[in-house]
Amino acid sequence: MARTKAFCEDEVLNNAVHLFWGKGYNATSMQDLVDKLGINRSSMYDTYGDKRQLYIAALKQYRDKWASKVIELLDASTDAKATIKKMFDVTIHESLHDEERKGCFMLNACIELSPDDTEVAAIIEENIQDVQKALARLIKRGQDAGDINTTHTPLALARFISNAINGIRVAARLGGDKNAYRDIETVTMSML
Repeated sequence: MARTKAFCEDEVLNNAVHLFWGKGYNATSMQDLVDKLGINRSSMYDTYGDKRQLYIAALKQYRDKWASKVIELLDASTDAKATIKKMFDVTIHESLHDEERKGCFMLNACIELSPDDTEVAAIIEENIQDVQKALARLIKRGQDAGDINTTHTPLALARFISNAINGIRVAARLGGDKNAYRDIETVTMSML
């Protein structure tokens, strides 16, 4: 008879996200995982295979939860500029108040692993594309309403905004500079 799992996989993945997010893939040991996730090695191997497969599952869970919320926000918005400004404000606030200076889990994975891991790179690329497409839809609605200029295509502006926000998140790893972040926001918003 098969044994039932004595742990919640969703909770384990959430904890794995936070552990990998804080330490990175390479600096996280199997012992760290056992200690922080509250499951034994055999359960971890039986459920996830190995550390890399657990990392992939955690990265996908993060993408699915985070990206879906952002896309829902963008698709529901009726005020493109206010929504884009809110994205900057949230990013800046999180960047300035994250005492651990974790940055963004998805961007950290991009920097640490995507150059050598095509599966990780594909997950990150899919995430970036999905968010940029939703942002482009929002920008298109703003352009159609006359609130955003049409000098650039919606996708070009979405890529520019995404890059600016990602730049703040990467810079946050070094420490917060509110003035620098606000400069990035101001210049980016002026492009709209």
